[in-house]
Amino acid sequence: IAAEDLAEADRYGSIMGEKALKILQTGFSSAGPVDISSLTRVAKSDFGLYPQPGKPLFKGALAQIYVRSQPYGGSDKSSNG
Repeated sequence: IAAEDLAEADRYGSIMGEKALKILQTGFSSAGPVDISSLTRVAKSDFGLYPQPGKPLFKGALAQIYVRSQPYGGSDKSSNG
């Protein structure tokens, strides 16, 4: 591997590592500003969800069905719940 290519791969690896650490350290993107602590959470991550807006204009909810006896909660689900 050419030194230039190795340096570029190392740079991309560092960028991905920084992004991954940020995701792991911030927790769930759905965690605020609206209090959702009383809701039952089954999903392992918020992958695919946008974070809550800083100043929401409306109150709304995202409700999903999770079938515990089915793999991934049902045939319409992804592996994160």
